[in-house]
Amino acid sequence: MFYLLLALFVFLVSPAFAGEADVVAQENGILENTQVAFLLLSALILVVQSFAVARNVRCILWMGAWFCLSCILRELDVEDLAVPQWVVWAGSGMGRNLIMGAGWITLGVLAIKSYPELKGSFGRIARSRTAILVFIAGTMLLLGSLFDHESVMIERGKLLEEAFETIGYFLLLLAALTSRSISKM
Repeated sequence: MFYLLLALFVFLVSPAFAGEADVVAQENGILENTQVAFLLLSALILVVQSFAVARNVRCILWMGAWFCLSCILRELDVEDLAVPQWVVWAGSGMGRNLIMGAGWITLGVLAIKSYPELKGSFGRIARSRTAILVFIAGTMLLLGSLFDHESVMIERGKLLEEAFETIGYFLLLLAALTSRSISKM
């Protein structure tokens, strides 16, 4: 797995050495579109898997799918797409924030209701392959955010931001693929 991630990272940053970093890392460019594809696949897999797992674990998978949708709306500049105005409203600005907030509140209530059933499984779930992949994905996303918020200023910072995010979202996809196993714990 380490070698796969290393190869993916080298593949993603190699355009910088060929002078193509601006093309690869641009807004709505190849890396951002790849990220959206990874996130969309992850969300779909998590929703489908949620119907095949124990009832008490569903909330975790739904939260993962909602997180993926939140990231899609963050990565996708809906206002730049040729879509109806209501889609722009729902996918950006105040509309997006209202929809995301309502979803997170709903899932938070479900998580609180599921807590008594889940509390005995938290240790096993936290040590699962899925949780480890999510943790590493989160680390990659945090590394990417250092370049996004310009906490680390280097010449190819935008490319590194997009590369770390792409790897993070790829790891979320791998986590989604293994998510069904957490209900067997």
